[in-house]
Amino acid sequence: MPAAAGEARHYWAQCVAECRRRAVLALCQCTPHTKPVANRSADDVICSLEHMACLDKYREKLASFYPGDDADESLSEERADSVECLHCLPNCALRRYAARVWTVPYGGLGKRPFHNKFVDGLSLVNGTVLRIYFSREDQALYQVEANLIFYEVVAFLGNLSLLVMGITAITFYELVYFCTIRWRHHYKRRCRRDNKLSKLNTL
Repeated sequence: MPAAAGEARHYWAQCVAECRRRAVLALCQCTPHTKPVANRSADDVICSLEHMACLDKYREKLASFYPGDDADESLSEERADSVECLHCLPNCALRRYAARVWTVPYGGLGKRPFHNKFVDGLSLVNGTVLRIYFSREDQALYQVEANLIFYEVVAFLGNLSLLVMGITAITFYELVYFCTIRWRHHYKRRCRRDNKLSKLNTL
């Protein structure tokens, strides 16, 4: 339901993130740095590399939500191992709807193809019939969450830094090699060749 006047506006994504934060805190005794800090206390421990084993153990559980007791049998795995956040309700005021309109005249169509049991016995003179419906049974609900988990951020930055440092180190050593050892080798070889040519010319 939308937030009432004077109350803090409720965001479904924030509520779910806070619910996951509490679940991680209960399971692994740490708080992910990607989760909200509004209700974080000074005693909460930020998840680090020491907690990776616990986070990986409950990865599947933290990735899904409890669908409810009335869920379909196909969601049996989610019902058995998931995070329960049933108190998080979507805010209807934040929904965005797009509508398309078709107009069809009812008069002069002969057999009245648009008549059905809902309009039987009704006079449509000087009247308008409105039909509002969804074009599909399943509607898309977009969710904003953290893209990378703590250890994924560490791994990504580590791989990127190693790649950059590796390329830089190789380039540096190649530059030193070609400007010193390789240059000295070519210089000596050229000197020996010039000496041989000078001796041949003197003969």
